[in-house]
Amino acid sequence: MTILSPSGHIRGAVTLAFSTALMWALSLPAWSLIEATEAQRDTIVEMIEQLQERHYAGLAYADDLSSQHLDNYIKSLDSGKMFLTAADIAEFEQYRSVMDDQLQEGKLDAGFAIFNRYHQRLLDRLDKLIKTLPEAVAALDFSVDESVAIDSEDFQWAKDQAELDERWRKQ
Repeated sequence: MTILSPSGHIRGAVTLAFSTALMWALSLPAWSLIEATEAQRDTIVEMIEQLQERHYAGLAYADDLSSQHLDNYIKSLDSGKMFLTAADIAEFEQYRSVMDDQLQEGKLDAGFAIFNRYHQRLLDRLDKLIKTLPEAVAALDFSVDESVAIDSEDFQWAKDQAELDERWRKQ
């Protein structure tokens, strides 16, 4: 039996709601940006109300949990730090202490904006990999002494696309 802290229950429930909504998005055509539906907005409002009113610890979904939620959400999308850049992460900082207020109002804009950026970066990377595969294979040189960091915790978010390109080359 796994015992979670009260904040773990709230984070887990909110993450589940986001994950469910975002899994639906994967069935959309690749060019589509996803947007929240009215049902999703209503669901998140009800979920947070229920968590705050009925959770045994009586926790409020406030700034501290909003901050943890943002970190966990970004990590769940790009744990390998292979798609998003430091500039993307800096831009997402605007949501750190406001997601709690927005979600309680049914505003899912932050989560969808982050996911849409990640999804676009993923599609761009896939397109680039497919287009450059023949030249990348031809350029393989196993005599070069270089290494690849296996644990993404060992490096920072890439400063730009060139740094991401180099990470992908090594992978």
